[in-house]
Amino acid sequence: MRFSRTWPGALFLLSILIFSLSLCTNQEAKEELAYWNHSDTVRYVGIETCAGCHRDIAESFQHTGMGLSYEHAHRGKSIADFENHPPVYDSVLDYFYRAYWKSDTLMVEEFRLDNQDTIHKITQSIDYIIGSGQHTQSNIFQIDNHFFQAPITWYAQKGMADLPPGYEGGENSRFSRIIGLECMSCHNAMPAEFVMGSENKFKNVPQGIDCERCHGPGSAHVAKILRGDLTDTSKYIDYSIVNPKKLSAQLRFEICQRCHLQGNAVLQPDKSFLDFRPGMILRDIMDIYLPRYENDHSFIMASHVDRFTQSKCYQSAPQTFDCTSCHNPHKSVRLTGTESFNNSCMNCHAGPEVCSEKPEKKALHKNNCVGCHMPKSGSSDIPHVTVHDHFIRKNYDTISRKEKIFAGLAAINNKEPNLRSRIYAYIQQYERFEPSTYLLDSAAILLQKAGQEQYPEGWIHYYYLRQNFRAILNHHKLYSTNLELDKKSYDNAHAWTAFRIAEAANQTRDYKLAWTYIEKAIDLAPYIPEFRSKAAVLAIKNRDFAAANTQFEKLEKVLIYDPSMWNNHGFLLENTGQENQALKAYQQAIDVDPLYLPAYVKITGIFARKGEFQNALEWINKAQRIAPNNQEILEIQSWVVQQINTK
Repeated sequence: MRFSRTWPGALFLLSILIFSLSLCTNQEAKEELAYWNHSDTVRYVGIETCAGCHRDIAESFQHTGMGLSYEHAHRGKSIADFENHPPVYDSVLDYFYRAYWKSDTLMVEEFRLDNQDTIHKITQSIDYIIGSGQHTQSNIFQIDNHFFQAPITWYAQKGMADLPPGYEGGENSRFSRIIGLECMSCHNAMPAEFVMGSENKFKNVPQGIDCERCHGPGSAHVAKILRGDLTDTSKYIDYSIVNPKKLSAQLRFEICQRCHLQGNAVLQPDKSFLDFRPGMILRDIMDIYLPRYENDHSFIMASHVDRFTQSKCYQSAPQTFDCTSCHNPHKSVRLTGTESFNNSCMNCHAGPEVCSEKPEKKALHKNNCVGCHMPKSGSSDIPHVTVHDHFIRKNYDTISRKEKIFAGLAAINNKEPNLRSRIYAYIQQYERFEPSTYLLDSAAILLQKAGQEQYPEGWIHYYYLRQNFRAILNHHKLYSTNLELDKKSYDNAHAWTAFRIAEAANQTRDYKLAWTYIEKAIDLAPYIPEFRSKAAVLAIKNRDFAAANTQFEKLEKVLIYDPSMWNNHGFLLENTGQENQALKAYQQAIDVDPLYLPAYVKITGIFARKGEFQNALEWINKAQRIAPNNQEILEIQSWVVQQINTK
C-alpha cells in the first residue's frame, strides 16, 4: 500500500468524477449529528485520496505500526528469515511447519515425519501478511474470498518462527482459524466490502490502517473541498471530517480504545464492528469486557487502555491526559526519541530532579522514565513478545505466589453495562476464551434475573453451551412468537439462533424441525459453511441425497481443509452406490488430517464389505497406530483379524 508520486493530477480528475456522482454534503445537510461523516451515507475514500492534500502526513503515517499493519505478501513486506530458520514443531499433534518463498510467493508447508520419511504434507500459498513487524507477522490466505490464518507466525523481537498465539498446547487449529470482521476491522482499514451473511468472506480488503480510522470516512470532506467550500480551521471546526485535535480528551480516547482495548466485545443490539466512527462514544456500539482476578498482575497484549486507565497519571487528569499526550499517531514509535516521551512526563513532573532513583539505575535505563515506570514484560496471550505495560506506577510487584481467583468480568469502557450486555459477556467469555463452568453459572444467574420471557436468544445460546437440547426446544415452543429470526446482520445473530435450534432438534431426532431451522439459518447467512455442513448431514438423515449433494458442492469450494466435510461427503457417496468415489473422499479427509480416525474406519468398512480383509486390516492398523488405546478401533481390528483367520 504505497502511493505513487506521479499520481496527483490523474487522481484529482478521477476524484472530481467520483464525487460529483456521490452525496454532496453541505452545511445545510440534514444529519442530526455534528460531524457529517457520522452518517452512514458518507463513504471511505482511502489514503491515496487523503494524500492528495496531506502528502507529508500520509507518507509519515505509512511507516507507523498502524500504517504497516496489513499488506499483500511480498518479500519487501516480510521481515521473517524463514530460509535460515528450522521448521516449527508442534510436539502435541506431531506436525512440522515451514515457510519459504517460491519465486515471489510465500508458501507455508505442514508435514509429518516417520523415521525421516514424509508421510503427510499440505502446502498453502499466502496472500497477505498481517502485522507491522514490530512484534509479530502472521500469514493470511483466502479460499473463495474466505480469509484464514496459516499456522506459523514470525516473532520479531526474538527473530524466530513459532505457532501463532493460541495454537499452543494441543490447540493447533492448523489452517481453519477464520479471520473475521472483528479481527479485520482493527488490524486493517475499514473493510467496506465485507460480505453480509458470512463470518470471514470479503470481496476486497484494504492494505493497512489508514487516515480514516482516526478521522472518519472522507467522501463528504473531499466533496466539500472540491466545490471550493473551505473552512478556516484556525478559527472554526470543519465538520465534514473529524480532526481528533478538536475533540475532547475523552473522545480522542474513544478512538484509541476502539482497537487498543482488546477483550470480549459485546455488540449493542443492531450494531456491528463497522459502526464506530471517530467522535462517537464506543459504549454506544459495544461494551468490552476483561476478566478480573485476585492476585494476578498479568495483562494481554492489546490492553493498553485498560492498563492506562488504572494509572494515577490518567485518573488525576482524565480530561487532559490521553494517548496522544505521549504518542503522535502520524509518527512511528521507533522514530520517537526518549526525550519526547520524557518531556511528556515532565509536563506534570517538573525537572529531572523529581526522580529519586539511584544514579546508577537511572543510567541503566538511560534516564528514560518509561524504563522504570512502564517496563517491558511479556503479555499473557502472545508468546515471545514483550511490550510496555501502560499501567504507569512507581513500584512494580509483578510476582504473586497466591492462587489466582476469578473475581468477575468488568466492562472496561462502560461503568454501567445493562443486563443484556452482562449476560452475553459471560456467554461469550465461555464460548470464545475460557470454557469454565463458573462463567455459564454466572450467565444463568443473570438470565434468571431477567426472567424466562426476556432474551429468548440468550437462553437458547446458554442452553446450547450446556448441551441441554430439550430445554432449547421447550424454550422454542414457549416463545416461538418472539423468535421470528428473520433479520440479516453482520453478527448473524438470528442465523446462529436458528442453527442452535436446528441442532437441538437434530439431537432429539426431530429432523423435520431441524431442517426447517437449518434452512432458515442458511437463508440468513448463506456463507457460513458450518450451516451448510449441518444441512448436508440432515439431508442424508432424511435420505434427500440430492439436497445433500448440493450442499457438498458448495462446501468443497471453501472447506478444503475440513476432514469432517470430506468424510460426510464420502458417506453420501457410499450410500448412493459410489464406493470408489467414496474412497477418494475418505482419502481426502485423511490427506488433510492424518489423525482423523472416522475416515480410516469408513475405508476399513468398505474393504470389509467387499471381502478384501487384508486391505481392511491395513487401514485399521493405520488407525490403531494413531490411537493405540482406542477401544472401538481395537474391536474393529480384532474382528477383521478374525475374518482373515476364518478364511
